[in-house]
Amino acid sequence: MKNIILILFIVLINYPSYSQKQDNYNINKQSFVNLENKTCTFEEILKSKKGQTVYLFFWANWCGVCKKEIPKYIQVYRELKDKNVSFLYVSTSDSKHSWMKALDDLKIKNHGTHYHCDIDQLDLFWETFKLEGVPQFVVIDPEGNIKDKNAPWPTLLAGNEYMQQVTFLEK
Repeated sequence: MKNIILILFIVLINYPSYSQKQDNYNINKQSFVNLENKTCTFEEILKSKKGQTVYLFFWANWCGVCKKEIPKYIQVYRELKDKNVSFLYVSTSDSKHSWMKALDDLKIKNHGTHYHCDIDQLDLFWETFKLEGVPQFVVIDPEGNIKDKNAPWPTLLAGNEYMQQVTFLEK
């Protein structure tokens, strides 16, 4: 009986870490489409950004608040483009067509790196990043670890005293 209780205890203690590792594995293997219509995994995206802090912007073309944040995101991009910070947009738009149209309409193609997340993949992102909705901003450190799942919005950063505190992005 002691052995069964011990085994059950060990399984229960290790379950959350296994579950988290499984989520990270699953998220890293998710495929995205970039502007050139090439497919890549989240793992490949992070590998290409290795050594840089990533300021990740989850957004959607149908989201009015997202659209209002984009000019401030671009302003922060301009203020930090010479720093070791990479700006990454992940769109959860309804379709690739609506995503591409939004990129053209909003004139944001040249202000960061863009990817489209299929609506079926979105649940895994919601779970892994504990997303509360869009827009949401996430900071990933230069080693590829999630540093802040609820990072400050660009509205708080762009062109004011918070910009002095933006060093959280550069570390």
